[in-house]
Amino acid sequence: SRIAVLLNLENIDGKVLIKNLSDGQKQKLKLLSFLLEDKKIIVLDEITNALDKKTVMEIHRFLNEYIHEN
Repeated sequence: SRIAVLLNLENIDGKVLIKNLSDGQKQKLKLLSFLLEDKKIIVLDEITNALDKKTVMEIHRFLNEYIHEN
C-alpha cells in the first residue's frame, strides 16, 4: 500500500516474524495497522519512544504527509 511505502516498510520480508523486526519496524507496522482501520480519531501515545533519530524523523515526515493528504 502507499502507506507502507511512505513508512519504508515495503522491503520487509513477509516471512519474517514480528518478534524479529527492529523496534522501529514494529512501531511502523503498528502505525500502519491503526491507519488501515480507517478510524476518525487515532491516539498515538509515545509512538516514537525509544526509537533512533532516523526512525523518529521518518515517522514524523510520514505523519505530516499523511495528515496533509487526508
